[in-house]
Amino acid sequence: MLKNTEFVQRLSLVAGMLTIFACSIMPSGTAAQAGLALGSKPPGLKVINKHATVVLRPPEVLSEIEGEFAIEFEVLPEWHIYWINPGDSGEEPRFDFTDSRGISVGTAEFPIPKRIPAGPFVNFGYDSSYSNGQKALPISIRFPVRASDEALSAGETDSEIHVAITYLVCKQECVPEKARLSARAPIKKGDALSETRLTDDTQFPPREGKGSAATPIQGRFRLGPGILELETPVELKTAAGDLEVFASAGVPLKASDGGRYDNWYLRVAIDESAAPMTATSFRALLVTKSSRQGYWVEFHNRREFDIIGLLKMLGLAFIGGLILNLMPCVFPVVSLKVLSFVNEASGSKREQRAHALAYAFGVLLSLWTLVGALLAVRAAGTAVGWGFQLQSPIFIMGLFAVFLLLSFNLLGFFEIEFSGPGFLQKYLSMRGKSGSFMTGLLTTVVATPCSAPFMGVAIGSALASGVFEAIAVFTALGLGLAVPYVALGFAPRLLKWLPRPGVWMERLKEFLAFPLLLTAVWLLWVLAQTSPVASIVAVLVWSTFLSLFVWAVYRKLSTTKWVTLAALIATSIITYSVVKGGADDFDRSAAAETQVDGWVPYSDAALESALRDGKSVFVDFTASWCVTCQINKKLVLTTEAGSAAFRTAGVVKMRADWTKRDSEISNALARLGRNSVPVYAYYEKGNRKPTLLPELLTLETVREAIGADVIDDGMGKD
Repeated sequence: MLKNTEFVQRLSLVAGMLTIFACSIMPSGTAAQAGLALGSKPPGLKVINKHATVVLRPPEVLSEIEGEFAIEFEVLPEWHIYWINPGDSGEEPRFDFTDSRGISVGTAEFPIPKRIPAGPFVNFGYDSSYSNGQKALPISIRFPVRASDEALSAGETDSEIHVAITYLVCKQECVPEKARLSARAPIKKGDALSETRLTDDTQFPPREGKGSAATPIQGRFRLGPGILELETPVELKTAAGDLEVFASAGVPLKASDGGRYDNWYLRVAIDESAAPMTATSFRALLVTKSSRQGYWVEFHNRREFDIIGLLKMLGLAFIGGLILNLMPCVFPVVSLKVLSFVNEASGSKREQRAHALAYAFGVLLSLWTLVGALLAVRAAGTAVGWGFQLQSPIFIMGLFAVFLLLSFNLLGFFEIEFSGPGFLQKYLSMRGKSGSFMTGLLTTVVATPCSAPFMGVAIGSALASGVFEAIAVFTALGLGLAVPYVALGFAPRLLKWLPRPGVWMERLKEFLAFPLLLTAVWLLWVLAQTSPVASIVAVLVWSTFLSLFVWAVYRKLSTTKWVTLAALIATSIITYSVVKGGADDFDRSAAAETQVDGWVPYSDAALESALRDGKSVFVDFTASWCVTCQINKKLVLTTEAGSAAFRTAGVVKMRADWTKRDSEISNALARLGRNSVPVYAYYEKGNRKPTLLPELLTLETVREAIGADVIDDGMGKD
């Protein structure tokens, strides 16, 4: 009996050894396939090599609409595999789908890598510590996939995926390993997405839109002695000091140097042992160190100067400036300039030209100041745009006071006479010229809530370009804004058509105070969108004390003047704290979380969710201080006919309210190449590249863009 038992044990041992030997000579993946053939259905086929496990996450279904599937690696502790650019040494994984049938596979998409020191070298890749900050994750390399055209035309109902993988896995030594994985996936016709059940949330660069491999952000570089200077794109300014660089293969950068941020540039050391850099453009992955979010950027040689593109932007800016004169937000101040021309109609040609040039200089100086502020804020890492100052309640408060005092002045309530140093008295006694200059300054301030046709593209491009281009574009915009009045000043024949001075001029001056008062009321309404009622009351009280002080100065009441000045200073301090604190604490979340007339509050997540669900989306980038936005809203977007058009076309309506500073909306505008509102973006079903509508909307323009061919009777409500 004992001998029989011993015989059985020895026979089992021999059988086990034969099994191990058979498995060792089988091609990689055969054991996994055998398991599948025996009826087991694991979530993906697996090959266990000595230093890493490779898993295929195949598509659950294939269709003509592109989806994705994954190949995952799990490496042993202290071992690593490589990114598409391995760094100083190593080799990226390679995938061969030649033997597959019925599928179309796109280029591999790698997750965001990290730097891995290896002795004197630094490599780019992934090791066993790869995680999302909470748990270890498999290294998931993903592939776009869909059913092939041949399979769809032949009516095939299933596909076969066969992938041969070669990869290098390293610790201190490196081992080349292989795996061969196979799977089947059914093919379905129709608009179903090619789906795969993936098991992790590994970070990748954006799949679509700006920063993706298909649509990289555009940047510029310049080559210096032993250094490559990468100009940080405006879209990444907020993270400029937190960025590191992973260049694509073939760019001779030192792998150990992730970049040192200096003012506007990421400076990266050149590997002087490599071949000299001759490329005029290259791609790199810019990764934020803190969040590990990455964006693809295509850098072009800074020496390349696109003169044609610049001339185009200058032309658009000039035309936009001309049209800006017709915008409703500019009219109240333009009316002051028209009044001055009436006063100056009988003056000398020299005086008329001096007034026109003073006005133009005021416009240009204010625009140069504005672009300087925009560039400074952009360099500090904040996304801003045209009209950004009206996102500040304190600025709105000051502008309200200016319009209130201007209207009081036109009504004749006061007229301040300056008493001070002689040279200042002489300067300010030239009331016409200094008045023209100040009118030019004020014109720009009140013009910023408006975005005229052609202007948005020019400003967006300018703020995404270098300093020279930005200043040139804003100068062209100022010339367009000022040139009608310069033409009047230099063409006396046109002034002859104006009526002769008389009593009617005083009545006209008084009448023009009322558009300014309406503007002041509008500014209070804008303030109400960003601050509680207490702030509005505080501003009205403050403006009362301001008016009282101006009255005391005008009436030369010396004692009253100083008393009212003290009261004004006290109320200014109190009002500032109330307005600033109220704006910081003002909670609009209740309004933001609810739909208003069918309009959904914008967020990147809401937009992505709607597009993923196969819906078309119309996004209205707007602000309370944008007069053009409000006109488009009242005349087109919120009318019965407009609502019916959206309803008929089955379009999701989203509203991105930029009244208060919102970095998510600022970044969304930057991705569209714009820095001002209004912007109207239509995302058609299945297309993540939007169509941008003009700044001035008509019902026909909207209907044509969204494809609302069948017109609803407009009687329904959203």
